[in-house]
Amino acid sequence: MLPFKYSSSLVRNRNITGSTKSRGSLGGGFTKDGLKYWATQHWKLSNSDNQRRSSRFTDLDETHTYYCDLYSYKVSTECINWLEGQSNPSVLLTRAWFGSTRFMLERVLMSPFLQAKSTSRNITDAPLNMNDQYLGWSVQFRAPHELILTYNFASKRGCTMIAFDPSLRKVSTGNCLEIDPNKASTLWKLGIYFHQWYAKFLLKGMALELEKQSKKLN
Repeated sequence: MLPFKYSSSLVRNRNITGSTKSRGSLGGGFTKDGLKYWATQHWKLSNSDNQRRSSRFTDLDETHTYYCDLYSYKVSTECINWLEGQSNPSVLLTRAWFGSTRFMLERVLMSPFLQAKSTSRNITDAPLNMNDQYLGWSVQFRAPHELILTYNFASKRGCTMIAFDPSLRKVSTGNCLEIDPNKASTLWKLGIYFHQWYAKFLLKGMALELEKQSKKLN
């Protein structure tokens, strides 16, 4: 069950809202179900906007099975207080995600091919407004405590949520990929196993980067 009720009219405006202890709208709702629902609605709208309703997408709905995950990492009270004092903390989280030491190898490998598509060349001062791009990711939802980016990988659509909940002192990341893990090929299943390890590896890298920044600026 979803933690709050979604409005279809708000979904169409890319602004799904709900009740939460954190200020700001939460498109993914801090749950795997909420993130999957957001992704499904976004993909439906993309199909309509591009007038390409192929049979492969006709059964897109919230009951369809997609790969989805959600991981959290606890940070210090000092870090949370620093984030809470910022006007757009979700932007700082996303900059820390892409700018962390742990993301460096992927950033170096992707930059020669995708840097030209980026709205900002340097992630450390990227505004990350709606529809801004960084490497292969595009911002499609932004609220004070949450930011959702979409991407395409090997003909599959996906999204990444980066968020934090000050009441729990946790930063989180979640992913939804347009693939049924129960029907995936062996290669895709191996890729998912690696992704799960890598997502947690990057999450800790983001947390460490945020802790470093909060100590430097406090």
